[in-house]
Amino acid sequence: MGHKSVEHLRTRYISVLVVLGFLAFGSYILLDMTITSHKTGAAEINVAGRQRMLSQRIVLLSSQFDNLGDKKLGPAVLKKLQQAIESMRQSHLALTRGDMKAGLSPPASEELKALYFGPTKFVDAEVKAFLASAEKHLQASAGGSNLGKDWHGKDWHAYGNFNIEKLLENLDSVVNQYQTENESEVVKLQTYQLLIVIVTLIFLAGGGALVFRPVLARVQTYVSELAEAEERFRSIANSSANLMIIAAD
Repeated sequence: MGHKSVEHLRTRYISVLVVLGFLAFGSYILLDMTITSHKTGAAEINVAGRQRMLSQRIVLLSSQFDNLGDKKLGPAVLKKLQQAIESMRQSHLALTRGDMKAGLSPPASEELKALYFGPTKFVDAEVKAFLASAEKHLQASAGGSNLGKDWHGKDWHAYGNFNIEKLLENLDSVVNQYQTENESEVVKLQTYQLLIVIVTLIFLAGGGALVFRPVLARVQTYVSELAEAEERFRSIANSSANLMIIAAD
């Protein structure tokens, strides 16, 4: 094999290795993005679902306090109510503004923004209004006011002048949107991964055709030439008619 041929094959070989290295690195990055996206989406879904539970807990604790037979239990119930209100407020801020520590991002898609800030829904305003109503009830109850049962009515679904059922439905819409977007993002990243696998296989096949196959063919040719040369040398060395070899410059 000529020196130029060897250098040419070496260049092809290195090029194939570089491309495969980039593809492997890209696959790793996409896998990491998929895992991160899944974790972030799961955290957002979990917190959004927790908002729904907290809203129900606030209403039930308020109703429980209003119907207490033993007033000695009142402070304990009010403390739980205050904790639920604060927890819902912090969760709502994390969902709408983002929380790096909790792995939460503020709403990025137009669908989520429309649910939180309109025009589809106005969950942000509704949650704030609900928390303001709950805080008002808490302060009145803690101060010994007779707001009590008349404040949120006989129907627990109507917390003050606030429609709890509507809030719960809107919170469900937010949870469903988070889940839909998370599933869509994971599917998109998995599609990219599949494309990288396909491109990697194509480059492997191309590397075999452009590098390894020519190398194998040339090595086989070189081995054959060596075998033929060796056979000729043996033939000359073993010939009884050629006892002397004369070389002339």
